[in-house]
Amino acid sequence: MTDLIFWLWGPGVLLVVVLFAMYINRSDKRHPGE
Repeated sequence: MTDLIFWLWGPGVLLVVVLFAMYINRSDKRHPGE
């Protein structure tokens, strides 16, 4: 059971990090002068 949670938790964290990075990237592109 613990292995299954870890298996889903790993990729889930990576996905959140990627989405967060893309969100920050979009915010930066909105204000290139600032």
